[in-house]
Amino acid sequence: MTDKQPPPPKYRSLASREKRPSPFGTTLFVGLRAADAILQYHLLRHNWAHQAIRALHGVPITGVSSAAGGGGGLLGLTPYGTIISALALGSSLKQIIFTTIISEQEMRPGPALAIAAFNTVFNTANTLLSVWTFSSVAPTTPTPTHIPPPPFPPRRHYAFIASSPALLAGIALYAVGMVLELGSEVQRKRFKAKPENQGKPYDGGGLWAWATH
Repeated sequence: MTDKQPPPPKYRSLASREKRPSPFGTTLFVGLRAADAILQYHLLRHNWAHQAIRALHGVPITGVSSAAGGGGGLLGLTPYGTIISALALGSSLKQIIFTTIISEQEMRPGPALAIAAFNTVFNTANTLLSVWTFSSVAPTTPTPTHIPPPPFPPRRHYAFIASSPALLAGIALYAVGMVLELGSEVQRKRFKAKPENQGKPYDGGGLWAWATH
């Protein structure tokens, strides 16, 4: 007598497989992702990230917010602070573009909240780590023998940023990842939009082969 094989496990995904408009869920998701970018900016601009690190008995770096004597910069941030804030903004914009322009699946309110909260938690952790001395890749604080005392001119900050290989490598990897992920989704959407490809699985060519591996 042949033993019956157990049915394969069912995996649940937050992403809906239904292709239909979902204005409320999409608006909620877009609003939360935009709010996350604003939060990450204010964590740096008002030194909330520094206060959180001190509350954890850590030592934050200096020279992130121009309000704290870090020198002039964009929107009250030094060039290094601007880069960290821009990374968070870029991830939010990528997800907003995907949800509103590329994706055809509905965005239910529950998954919208869960996905946005997940990203906010990890983006906040990344922001804290970016200004914590033991994990930051910020260039070494300039000394008076190299440049004048604070506030430091922005061009000096850019020179010191260029002297940090780890920071430059991180920016490069971020840019490559963003292009691969968003570009592969655009290619897949174009494939699906062709009438002759209706009902066919995407063959995984182009950038998709790199983004999925």
